[in-house]
Amino acid sequence: MIPSHRRPGLLALALLLAACADPSLPAPPTEDHGHGLDLDAPALAARFAVGPARFDAGRTFRHAGLMLTGPADGLTARLVDATGHVGPAAPVELTWSEGPAHVGRVLAPAGATSLILEGGAGLRFLHLEFFDALPPARPLARDLPRATGGLGVLRQGMAPRDLVIPREEWGARNPDLICNDVDSPYRISVHHTASPDSDGGDPARTVRQIQAFHIDSRGWCDIGYHFVVSQSGLVFEGRRDERRPAAHVANQNSGNVGICFIGNYEVAEVPDAQFAAGAAIMGWVRRTYGIPADRDVIRGHQEWPGQQTACPGGNLLRRLGELIALSDGGDVEPPPPPPPPPPPGDVAIHFAATWTDAADFHRQGSSAGVPDAFAGERLEAVFELGNESPGAIRGVRLGYRFDPGLTPVGYTIETDWPARDRQTWVVNDADAAPDNPARDALGPDGSLTMYAFGAGETKRVRVQLAVDAYAGRYRPQAAGFVRHIDDVYDQADADAEPGLNATGQRLAEALPLDALARDQWRFPAPEPADLEGFTTCALPLTGDGGALVIPADGCALSPAWTQVDADRYDTLVLHLLRASPTARVALWWRADGEAFSADRALTFQVDGPGPWQIPLDAAPTWRGLVTGLRLTLDGPALALDHLHPQSRARAEGGTIDGFVDAPLATLLTDEAPPATPDGGPGVDTDAYVPPPRRRDAGVGDDDAATGADAGDPAADTSGDDGGCQSSPGHGGAAWAALLLALALRRRRRPV
Repeated sequence: MIPSHRRPGLLALALLLAACADPSLPAPPTEDHGHGLDLDAPALAARFAVGPARFDAGRTFRHAGLMLTGPADGLTARLVDATGHVGPAAPVELTWSEGPAHVGRVLAPAGATSLILEGGAGLRFLHLEFFDALPPARPLARDLPRATGGLGVLRQGMAPRDLVIPREEWGARNPDLICNDVDSPYRISVHHTASPDSDGGDPARTVRQIQAFHIDSRGWCDIGYHFVVSQSGLVFEGRRDERRPAAHVANQNSGNVGICFIGNYEVAEVPDAQFAAGAAIMGWVRRTYGIPADRDVIRGHQEWPGQQTACPGGNLLRRLGELIALSDGGDVEPPPPPPPPPPPGDVAIHFAATWTDAADFHRQGSSAGVPDAFAGERLEAVFELGNESPGAIRGVRLGYRFDPGLTPVGYTIETDWPARDRQTWVVNDADAAPDNPARDALGPDGSLTMYAFGAGETKRVRVQLAVDAYAGRYRPQAAGFVRHIDDVYDQADADAEPGLNATGQRLAEALPLDALARDQWRFPAPEPADLEGFTTCALPLTGDGGALVIPADGCALSPAWTQVDADRYDTLVLHLLRASPTARVALWWRADGEAFSADRALTFQVDGPGPWQIPLDAAPTWRGLVTGLRLTLDGPALALDHLHPQSRARAEGGTIDGFVDAPLATLLTDEAPPATPDGGPGVDTDAYVPPPRRRDAGVGDDDAATGADAGDPAADTSGDDGGCQSSPGHGGAAWAALLLALALRRRRRPV
């Protein structure tokens, strides 16, 4: 009975009944019990062992809701906004506590993108969800009165006491709201809680914790299920009156009775006592409302249209037919064997991999068509998997592998449901799958849970990758592949052939990348024409055993992306594989927008192969940012393996090999270079076009041209032409340059 001091008058009662239209509640048909991030005791200990634990939402959120087990009094939170600003620490607000079980929340009135928790090392369980809106302004669960029997005694269809534990007996809170209008049940949905994943030794307390989380964090009128089944075989009455829609299947709650099993049955098996109790309450609902033992009207949560969830877990879903049979009072038959794989071609799967932010500005030799990036930059690889079949696909896992040189730093899993247009993307439930790696711990290889795909649905994984230190002519790859689809596909690793394949195609793709440097170059390469962007002045350059070969009396230009810090490095090191003891070389340099000139050059002599240090600090004009280098040769050809700057003054290496203690080249100070590097026309600085610059790291848009026709895929746009043709074989200009160089050679002008 309702206590006399809480008994409403007629007007108050009318208002109470009208509360089913409470505008602060989400529309009941759209309510759902989504899943968030779950961490057990070992995972929590690892997260908090080194200090605060950061959780990225992947979007702007206004409210973070938590279910906790363990000591939580010292738990504090900081919010990080979209600019990276970290706010002050504040205690996590505990809206409900009972022994070691808690419900908490962190409100972000201005919006945040990440949550940092500190002081959680002693926690044994954490469930975290991010919400786009602040919770409605209504009393917290702890402030609501205990449920009594008064509101339900006259209603029809209430499950009997010998079958379920009524709300007033398990200690439910009473929100004094009738959440929805009566809608006679005609279907049933089966769920698992996923989190918490066990009764915790006190199933009634676990149900009270779930109710508090649903009210305080999800902002629902009451607990989201009609019945909750414990692992010990107890059935708890959830929402009062199963004829009124609850909140358990998005857009499918009308006439739908929700039965939830406590546990995570994606990873565990359902205990016998719980299975039998679930069948008993299902049988009562079916008999009471005339619901047939039909899989069309009794489904797992994930099987209803429009759902993006693994609920009720594969181990419960595969036994749903058995559960229905047991609810019908008949003998339980063993589950049927899995269906044979469909024949090739019956399942249509789309798989693609792309870079989203990698310009192809270096198109020399085998680099044409391969995106390029510099050490220290970040790129995004996208692996897209689409279900073009008429039915759902299940148990999907995406495999990945990243070569050394590419380090994953974050990822997001998105879906185009419900638009199914491969353009309208939202974060998918799989993004928070408990068995997926942490956002910042993807590792060099592994796989990701993707859950089920509806017909026509496409999901994508966006992986953020850091380009590591320059390794020298090494082309790392980001590889993605379909690891598993139930009864359809299975592939052990990125290089393996599928062991099971009903699609007729291999669902794997690798994304190569040219990882370059701005101030060092190694020339061992897949093809002789791969010269790290170096181009010729007149006589052609060649590759010989991976080396850059400058022909006799020839000239080589560094690529247009050259950037050498002359204030940091006082020396240039040449690693020569082949050189004459009398080779005389001139090194020229210039800043952006400048022409090569005699006052920015040194002439020197090397005495054979090996590394040689060119002491650039001997020239007062070696300073600032150098954006162009030019080597001219007076004498026999030489083969160059490696070129990099370093500092003799600080013994600091500017290369992956560190500081190279090599002999100094002999400077020929009495032989000044001519006014122009090759004795021909001066450098036309107006023709110098730098490579495209990426806005986030100074490299650039991939639609900019660099010294050649960007629409011509065969054009070499990788180098600065220095006023000469950038590549041999491009028409009459190259032949003119060659004739000019031969005439100059006869004059034997010094370099």
